[in-house]
Amino acid sequence: MFTAYDVHALTELILEKYTLAMKPLSKELHIPLKALEILMFLANNPEHASAKEICDSLHMKSGIVSVHIDRLVEDGYLTRETSHADRRLISLRVTSKATPIKLKGQALQKQFLSDAFAGMSKEELAAFHQSIEKIVDNLQGMKGVSA
Repeated sequence: MFTAYDVHALTELILEKYTLAMKPLSKELHIPLKALEILMFLANNPEHASAKEICDSLHMKSGIVSVHIDRLVEDGYLTRETSHADRRLISLRVTSKATPIKLKGQALQKQFLSDAFAGMSKEELAAFHQSIEKIVDNLQGMKGVSA
């Protein structure tokens, strides 16, 4: 049976190993890891294109996200587009200049998952996925916890 510490330690280990997997690309591009994380989030989730959605999904503070978005826009990796329906809403879009970064990042993400799930059968992966979905549902339903 997992203890709360075991869950915490596993979460920290996953984050540490993911960071190590993505760090070479960050260094190659000379951009901060958080900026790369934002770029990859937008590349993988174009339907979540607002700064607020980035903050909520990546659990980053708005000031940090804003600084990195500004840099990514300046570097030509993102554009800001005003909504036609509501001029107050700004959507962030990954540019074609970012395509090679997106592809390299996605390859690193795919390798990370492949390494993390090595030796697991399709049935084990399906059970793991189902368990994670239940955990997320449970955590989102807890008082005082938001995701």
